[in-house]
Amino acid sequence: MATDNPMVSIAMITFNHEKFISEAIEGVLRQKTDFAIELLVGEDGSADRTRELCQKYADSFPEKVKLLPFSNRLGMMDNLLNVFNNCSGKYIAFCEGDDYWTDSQKLQKQFDFMESNPDVFYSFHQSSILMGDKIIGKRPLSGSGFLKMEDLLYRKTYPSLSLFYRNTDNIHSEFSKLSPFFLTADFPLVLLLASKGRGYLFPDNMGVYRLHSGGIYSQLSEIKKLQSGIQNRRAALRHIPMNFRQKMICRLMIYLRWAKIFLLKIKGK
Repeated sequence: MATDNPMVSIAMITFNHEKFISEAIEGVLRQKTDFAIELLVGEDGSADRTRELCQKYADSFPEKVKLLPFSNRLGMMDNLLNVFNNCSGKYIAFCEGDDYWTDSQKLQKQFDFMESNPDVFYSFHQSSILMGDKIIGKRPLSGSGFLKMEDLLYRKTYPSLSLFYRNTDNIHSEFSKLSPFFLTADFPLVLLLASKGRGYLFPDNMGVYRLHSGGIYSQLSEIKKLQSGIQNRRAALRHIPMNFRQKMICRLMIYLRWAKIFLLKIKGK
């Protein structure tokens, strides 16, 4: 279903995802909903055929797909902010151009739950991890139910492709002020959402997170990943509203990452 007034906006950023972007967009177009949706694709000056493929979908489904192309690279964070600023729906769902959704009822399930639970500000769901052509696991490993800030600080890995949240008047202006202090986009966004209200984790597995050599995070060494986590948590301590317990958890996660780095260096990794 589609009208000029979408209830859910899907934010998708992409760069050099020629091999994957069609599957990502098709996962959105397969959604069966009783409300209108829009897909906004931020194509950040890819060197491959990503823009060409995105343009074909925008031409074929003009009522649903809107392409936001750039000739000169904005970078991940600015590209994402531009897409967010063009989202008009009551809710926003997120999916990067190298991931994809597998359940045609995904948006309907998250929408219905959020409509019935006005105190829930955001939600996630289980997702599979794909490496090459093989499913190697899922994220998070287990669990379902309501979430709070502490769950996110422990970083039980909630895939960004499963994120669905309320599009309030100031959420993205607040996010734009936070983003320069963080190395990744998803961590400050979900902590900001958690500071607004509680979340929910669906037990349903409704998407696939793809690990591949072109992924920005996948290219990092284990030590670089841990260092990124440390910097993000230091930024969170300075810029995200937290109570005493939440700050202590955040500091604990920093110390644990330093310990892991120390052990990796001893092992020569």
